[in-house]
Amino acid sequence: MNEWRDIDTAPRDRHIFVYAPGAEFDLPDIVSLCRWHPDAGFCVDELRYPTLWAEIDYPAPPATPSAHSVAKQEAEPR
Repeated sequence: MNEWRDIDTAPRDRHIFVYAPGAEFDLPDIVSLCRWHPDAGFCVDELRYPTLWAEIDYPAPPATPSAHSVAKQEAEPR
């Protein structure tokens, strides 16, 4: 199960989900896909700042040949 954690423990090397409360400005809370930026940190917008984060929990894509590998195989002499 995916757990929400304090934003101070968030990894900076990949995309994650972040939670940013909006109560201070009477705005809705946001859950957003986010990645660390050296100049902005984990930024959602100008008014909300993330307080929690969670891993992106989805399965790996299926192993299918890429268009590049298919084209390369077709170009090789038989």
